[in-house]
Amino acid sequence: MARRGRTSIVREVKESLTAIDKIGQSKRDARKTGTSGIHSKKQMANTMSDAQNFVKWCRSEHGVKSISELNAGHYVSYLAYLSEKGVSQGHRVNVETSLVGSDAKNRSYTEEEVQLIRENCSDEVTKAVELMREMGLRIKEAVNVRVEHFVPNDRGIGWCLTIEKGTGITKGGRFRQVDVPQRLEQRLESWMVNKSPGERIVNVSYSTVRDGVNVACKRAGVTQAGRGCHGFRHAYARERMVQLMPSEQKKIMNRVLENRKIGRAADYGILSEHDKQLYAAAREAMDQIHSELGHGKNRWALAMRYMGD
Repeated sequence: MARRGRTSIVREVKESLTAIDKIGQSKRDARKTGTSGIHSKKQMANTMSDAQNFVKWCRSEHGVKSISELNAGHYVSYLAYLSEKGVSQGHRVNVETSLVGSDAKNRSYTEEEVQLIRENCSDEVTKAVELMREMGLRIKEAVNVRVEHFVPNDRGIGWCLTIEKGTGITKGGRFRQVDVPQRLEQRLESWMVNKSPGERIVNVSYSTVRDGVNVACKRAGVTQAGRGCHGFRHAYARERMVQLMPSEQKKIMNRVLENRKIGRAADYGILSEHDKQLYAAAREAMDQIHSELGHGKNRWALAMRYMGD
C-alpha cells in the first residue's frame, strides 16, 4: 500500500475555513458564546479564493508547505507582489480583508473627499451622507430614522439620536444612542421643520443613496477603492478616536491592533502598570465608539477595520 502523503497547504486552507463555517448560524449567539466564524456565503467564497491563491504563491515563491510555516513577512511580500502585478487598490484591500480578517487599510474618506461628494449629490442624498459621516449611521439607518428618534440630549442644549426599538432600522434591531454633533444641529433642525414625528428625515431609498454616492464620486473624481458608503462610517470612527483618545492611548491602541493583526493576544507585551492603565482607557474609548457605530463591546477585529492605521 502506498504511503499517504502529507496534506497539501491548499487543502489545509480549505479544512481550516470549513472548521469556522458558521453560515446559517446566528452571529449574535456566536458573540454570546465567544465563538467566531464566517457567516456569509459570499465572504466564505471570497476568503477561500483569496487564501488559497495566497498559499499557492507562498508555496511557489518561498517553499512554504504548511500553513504553520506562514508568517507576517509572507503576507507583506504577497501584498507587494499584487501591487507590482498591477492589481487594483480596491481588490488588494479585499484580499487583505480575507487574509487578516479585517480591512487593514484606512478606508475612510478625507474631509476634502466628503465635501466633493456633498457638492455632487441631490439634497436628499446629501442628508444621508451627513447622517453617515457625522453620526456613523449605516445607509439603511440613515434612510429610515424618523423625526421622533431625535430628542433633546441630557444637557438640554442639543439633540441626541435615540432608537429604543430598532426593528427595520438598526442592524439586528439593536438599541442605538448617539449625540448629534453641534455642527450638524442647525441642518438637522431644518430637515425636521414641518415634519410629523413619524416621518423619515431622508425621503429616498437605500439604493438611491448608494447609487447617488457612486455617481457623485465619479463626477468629483473621488476614487472609492472599495469604500462605498461605509467610508463615511470609517471617517466618523477615526474622528471620534481623535476626540476620545489622547496620543498615549492612541499609541497603545496601535500596539494592540498590531498584536491582533498577527494573531497575538490584544494585551501582549503590555506589562507596566502605566501601560495597563492606558490599555484599559483605550479599550473603554474603543467600546464607546463601537457603541455609537452599533457594535458590541471588546470587538478588536472591528477596531482593526475602523480604527487601524
